[in-house]
Amino acid sequence: MKDDYLEYGFLVRGIIPIVTEKELGNPEFIRRVRTYASMLGIPWRRWHTFLTDLYRDAPFIFVKDQCQEVYLNMDVFETESIDYWFRDF
Repeated sequence: MKDDYLEYGFLVRGIIPIVTEKELGNPEFIRRVRTYASMLGIPWRRWHTFLTDLYRDAPFIFVKDQCQEVYLNMDVFETESIDYWFRDF
């Protein structure tokens, strides 16, 4: 059995599949994501910090095709108007 701690530098507690193009094209999926995000109660001006901290601190990895690890490009959130995107989401 391989040692996940040594491979990743932290104990992996979850493996999360990335969202597919098919899911992004499904209005019901988007509606569920918005509903879930709303239930978290995070003010729209805090979403950027919340997501950045979550990605940095969470003990999980993202994968595609059930095995290939992927790294999220957080640069898309580094714009002056990102808070308004979260507000409108």
